[in-house]
Amino acid sequence: MNTVVTTKRAGKPLRRDQLRLITLAEARLRETAKLCADIMRGAGYSVEERMEAGKRRRALLSMLRTLEKMSASLLEP
Repeated sequence: MNTVVTTKRAGKPLRRDQLRLITLAEARLRETAKLCADIMRGAGYSVEERMEAGKRRRALLSMLRTLEKMSASLLEP
């Protein structure tokens, strides 16, 4: 059964499966950012690889913050 949550913006319904996709996207971004952080700290990686991992991690965290803001605004009453 799909539970419907009304969004704040256009009053459009947001289904439970859509909320689940948002949650999964947030989890995937966090997981990937953690892997980049592990590469940044890890031995056996070149300086270039570690710098690239740092850039990617910053970009991923930025996307995560944006997604969290968007999902919070959708769920506000």
